[in-house]
This record gives sequence, C-alpha cells and structure tokens, in this order.
Amino acid sequence: MTRDKDWNHLVELEPDRLWTCKINLRFLWLPIGARMTVIKFPNKELFIHSPVGLNDRIKRQLSELGQVKYVVSPNSLHHLFMADFMDAYPSAMFYAPPGLIEKRKDLDFNRQLKDAPEPEWSPYLDQLILAGASHLREAVFFHKETRTLIVGDLIMHFGEDASIIMKLLLKAFGAYGRPFSTIDSKKLDGTEKDLVKYSLQRILAWDFDRIILSHGQMILSDGKQVLRDVFVRLL
Repeated sequence: MTRDKDWNHLVELEPDRLWTCKINLRFLWLPIGARMTVIKFPNKELFIHSPVGLNDRIKRQLSELGQVKYVVSPNSLHHLFMADFMDAYPSAMFYAPPGLIEKRKDLDFNRQLKDAPEPEWSPYLDQLILAGASHLREAVFFHKETRTLIVGDLIMHFGEDASIIMKLLLKAFGAYGRPFSTIDSKKLDGTEKDLVKYSLQRILAWDFDRIILSHGQMILSDGKQVLRDVFVRLL
C-alpha cells in the first residue's frame, strides 16, 4: 500500500478534539491498512479506538495531547497492537468487545464493552454492540461533539489510495470506489436480519455526519445517507 504524508502519525480532524493515524497492515495477504482514532475529552483524557503500532512520533504526539486513559478494541479482530499499548500505558483502562477476552487470554483487559456507553465517557460518546451478525460483534461509537460515527469493520471504503491488488479484487466484486459492508445480508436468517436492522436503526438515530473507518477512506460528510445506501437491502 502506498505511503503518503498522512501515514504513521496523528493527523488532526477537529481542532484539539479528534485525530486519526493510518498504518500499513495486511489481513491474510490483503493490504487493507488500519486506522486508529484518538478523541480528547475536555479533561484531557484520551480515548483510543482500534490502536495501531506505536512509534516514537506517535507516543510523543499522544503525550503532548493529554493522558492515554481509555483504549478500546471495537471487535475481536482489532487486537494486534493492544499489548503495545498495555506496555506503554500501564495506568490506562483497556476494553474488549464481546468474545475477545476469551480469544486473547494473554491480554489483561479491564472490562468488556456493553451495549451502552461506559459511565466514564457517556457525556461524550454513545455506543452499541452490533447485533445479529455473529461474525461481527462490533462496538460502534458516536462522538457527539464532532458528529462523528466511528466503526471498525462494519463498513470499508477503498478508492484511489488502495493498492493495485485491492483495486483489482474490489473491481471484480463491484465494490471499488464505494463504501461496502462486511455483512452479507443474503447469509442472514430472518431473526439475524431483524437484529442487524434494529442496530442500524439505533445508529441512524444518532446525529452524525462524518464516518471514520478503520480500513479505507473515511466518509467526511453525508455519512448518514451513506450508511443507509450501504444497508439499503436490510433497511
């Protein structure tokens, strides 16, 4: 995957509130990249969503922003760099989605995420656990102040900055250059479809405009309509 000036360090999206950081990452043999999101609360505590590999520059930037307090894995696949953060920030709190604590017994998580925001960040974030898709029990977050939806693998979006191999693969499946879901509605039974639809309706009740994705290009505006379009068959 092509490197550019926005990779491997924090890039500010909202002044003194919201940052992201992209790194190279392969899933199996596919270069899908990964994105971490950093939110600074008014008390200067930092919320880290889907942590990526640390380097000196990222650690320095985080120290300049505030205190790394909450580190969250949104689903059971986003755990590769949790140990790095646990070593670097032993006083932080670490949160796992359903299923990850059992999968990574070697990691010392403090809590499992619930289908409602934790009290320590409920003034700033809303959250839910996606229901119905057994392969993706993902925690989805909404940052109220910046009207930003933050997802892990619920949606992906690869365009011009994707690698050649990703472009070819996605073009073959008709998914290049447009957001798509990792949930295949054709493989869900009736109850599962109802549960996913219920979760999506809860998400759409939030007042978001931007969507930060862990993989691929972010959706910088009109995110609510994009989400409706991606899941039109379920909604």
